[in-house]
Amino acid sequence: MTGVQTCALPICLVGRTTIIELSVAPDDLGQVIGRQGRTARALRTVLAAAAARENGKAVLEIVE
Repeated sequence: MTGVQTCALPICLVGRTTIIELSVAPDDLGQVIGRQGRTARALRTVLAAAAARENGKAVLEIVE
């Protein structure tokens, strides 16, 4: 099993909401999303918890 080779992570702030766009290669998309979306859900949970500590919101968008 190899890791994701390339990705981009632009961050946009809209009010108190942080929008993070995770761009990955189409071949790596399955690894990032995980089985039944578990990996993506875990990433979103961690981001939401970190944002909540700062009294904000965080949104993760995974794009090809």
